[in-house]
Amino acid sequence: MRVRGPRRQPSPESKKNKEQAIKDMLLNLKIEIVMPDGSKEEIRFSEDEISERVLEELSGYTIDTLLSIIPARFQENVRNLDIAPEKWKRAVLAQPSLFYQSPETINKNIEGAAQLLGISKREYVRAALEQPQLFYQSPETINKNIEGAAQLLGIGKEEYVKAALKRPSLFSRSPETINKNIEEAAQLLGISKREYVKAALEKPQLFYQSPETINKNIEEAAQFVRCK
Repeated sequence: MRVRGPRRQPSPESKKNKEQAIKDMLLNLKIEIVMPDGSKEEIRFSEDEISERVLEELSGYTIDTLLSIIPARFQENVRNLDIAPEKWKRAVLAQPSLFYQSPETINKNIEGAAQLLGISKREYVRAALEQPQLFYQSPETINKNIEGAAQLLGIGKEEYVKAALKRPSLFSRSPETINKNIEEAAQLLGISKREYVKAALEKPQLFYQSPETINKNIEEAAQFVRCK
């Protein structure tokens, strides 16, 4: 039986040439979107928008394959998610794997997560546009994060979902990390965990900001007030 050796890595020159070819393809690409009212919008990519991350993510595909899937999948995602083409463009540039991922899978993830979280598809799409990895993360993982954090914090799932809709990164963050931040911040500030959770529900960024940063901000503000 023949045993294959390790896959050869492309030379730096070959990699550079491939990425340049992908860049040229994207610069010349025109994606025409037919909107529900019958009007048409054209999507183009500028040189400034095409990051090294985009080129690296797409480098595993041939130019012909990219040309065959990017326009069609872009259009289908815009239709499935009922969003403006420019908004989807920003999402794919932030998370380049969305260029080629299956629209059916993306839509299934969105609908599945929205159902598990008890919110509308539109609400979850809006959150995912701010945190584009939500488009491909599994509904079960997202729901587990939400339920786990709510349980550790001693609040209802609906309350935490409401906070996450304001700060969508909470959908993806570890419940244990969130809880640790809350407990350490409450201890540094000399208040109860319940009091700090109540404040964080009003300003959800408090759930993930570091306890040291929160405490430093409070101390500096107190010092400023005393000096006046």
